[in-house]
Formats: sequence, C-alpha cells, structure tokens
Amino acid sequence: AAAAIEADLAAGLLPVALVGTSGTTTSCAFDPLNELADVAGRHGLWLHVDAAYGGAYACLDEHRPKFAGLERCDSFCVNAHKKLLIPFDLAALYVADRRPLLAALALTPEYLRNSASESGAVVDYEHWQLGLGRRFRALKLWFVLRRFGAAGIRDHVRRGTQLAGSFGEAVVASPELELAAPVSLSLVCFRCAPVDAAAAPPGSEADEALQTQLLEAVKAAGVFIIHSKLGGVKILRLACGGVEQRQRDVDDAFCVIEAEARKLRAAAGCQVALKAPLAGAASA
Repeated sequence: AAAAIEADLAAGLLPVALVGTSGTTTSCAFDPLNELADVAGRHGLWLHVDAAYGGAYACLDEHRPKFAGLERCDSFCVNAHKKLLIPFDLAALYVADRRPLLAALALTPEYLRNSASESGAVVDYEHWQLGLGRRFRALKLWFVLRRFGAAGIRDHVRRGTQLAGSFGEAVVASPELELAAPVSLSLVCFRCAPVDAAAAPPGSEADEALQTQLLEAVKAAGVFIIHSKLGGVKILRLACGGVEQRQRDVDDAFCVIEAEARKLRAAAGCQVALKAPLAGAASA
C-alpha cells in the first residue's frame, strides 16, 4: 500500500483513501488493519474496511484477532444479508466520525427543515448518502434480532465455522483432494489433487480441465459448489453455515466430492499409465 501511494504521489495524483478487506471474496483472506492504519495515518488518508462478508464474524470472541486494528479505521461496512440471516439487501456502514460525511453530502432545502432535525433529536440518514429517500431496511434486522437474539446469531455464525473446519480436516486427510488456501471462517477452498503434478502443474490447461470436470460432476450429483481463481489457479469453494445445514449435510457433501474426485483421478491415472509405454517406445 505504501509503495502504491508513493507511486501515485510521484505521478502527480492525490490519493484520498485506503481500502482494506476483512474477508476477501475468493479465499476469505484478511488484510493487516494495523499496518494499513499506520500507512493511512502517515499520508492523511481515509481508511475504509470492506468487511462485507467477514465482518459478521467479529461477533465471535475467538475471531476478534482477525479484526485487530478495526478500531483505528474511519469506516467499515458489513453486509448483513451475507451471514446474519437477513434477506437481500441490507448493508451496515459504521463511521468513526460522521462529520466528514455530513460535510460532503448534507443538503437541507427549506421544505425539509423541522424542529426535530434542528435540535439534533433525530439522525437524518439522508445526509449520509447520495440519495434523499431510503427504504426501511433496518426493520429486517430488527426482526432477526428479536427472533434469534444476540446469542442465537452468534451460535449460527459459529456453527458455520465449525462445519467448515470439519470439512477442511476431511480434505486434508483425503488422498483425492487438497486445500487451496487455509480454511477461513466458513469458507473452504480446495482442489482435486493432481495425478501427475509434473505433467499437469497447478494453473496448467490440463489441471484446469481436471478442476472443471470435478466442479461439473459434483454439481450434477446435487452438491452446490462454485469455483474461482487464486493466483491464476482454478480452485473450488464450499461455503458452510446455512441456517438449516447440519454436520451430516457437510459429511454427505464431502463423500460426494471425494467420490467424484476419485473417479476422475483414476481415469487420469489410466491415461498416464497408457502414455508411459508409448513414450518409452518412442525413445527406444
């Protein structure tokens, strides 16, 4: 971040904000917020944290260290519809100091003036955004809090991390699969283990074809996973923590994924075995 800022300044640009992420989309990775806060402080930049997915897990004491430095940020956002049982859409924005936001966006024509606003008795959120009107999104969150309570929401969030942990352990123990990144929160990134890593290294056309075959086979078998790319390498992703998801569901999903991977690797192994004698004959 510091190098990018220096490069911008040298090019005559004016950096105004630094954005960190707590829970990236592909692998749920976390930026070091204290380090970013140091850089932002030295250059006088607004520090925003995109915690759209990961921010919900800050409610769990065991995951608080991942958010170290969050208190030094100027703003951060959390999408409640991603993990907090809220129907789409609801995002919560937190700011350390509302005054810069109000100074930039507040506009009060005469027809909006009223005694409650003038006295400070109410918070006029239309001044926190570009649009004047807004839907009553917070009502959905109120219903969930009333239904589950803080303890119930924590239990729901924690269960997803526990299920992901068990799936990750099964991947590590399997000869057919491998982790593509450390298990993070409720997300497991994994791959079909290569039959011949030298012939088909990660990122190669053959390796990508193998991962695609596994993805399609697993979905055809009734288990929903998606793919992404990490460092240019195709990976598969299983997200845990549905409100009705239980351990047996994750175990069943793993059995399907491992079985399909075993079939593909067995077929690929046969192809490798067939090619070896041909290669030997050619060299002879």
